[in-house]
Amino acid sequence: MREQNVETSQEITVLARGAGIVFVGTLFGLILKYIFQLIVARHLGAQLFGAFFLGVTIFSILERLSGLGLPNGIDHHLVFLAVNIFAVALAYGLILVVLKIPQEDRVVLDKIKMKLFTR
Repeated sequence: MREQNVETSQEITVLARGAGIVFVGTLFGLILKYIFQLIVARHLGAQLFGAFFLGVTIFSILERLSGLGLPNGIDHHLVFLAVNIFAVALAYGLILVVLKIPQEDRVVLDKIKMKLFTR
């Protein structure tokens, strides 16, 4: 029981250290972003600063929209592809077993199989 508490304590320490590093990194990034905005605003002026950040805002919105549905689409198409490959392999195996094709005649079927799998 004591050993499990020590392991859990060490895991919590590692987790807390990682969270602290992420927090400090995020805080540092926000500070740099604020300094960058101050420098850009001073050098560009109000009109160009507004145009610059309008472009940044449009880019940020498009970046968020570009990923919509992509992970779900990838999952769907990978599953669809796996099911099709399984069906072709099953059909190939059934043809070999049901028709009892001798080994020397399987060359033609192997060529067909290679055509199906290399689409």
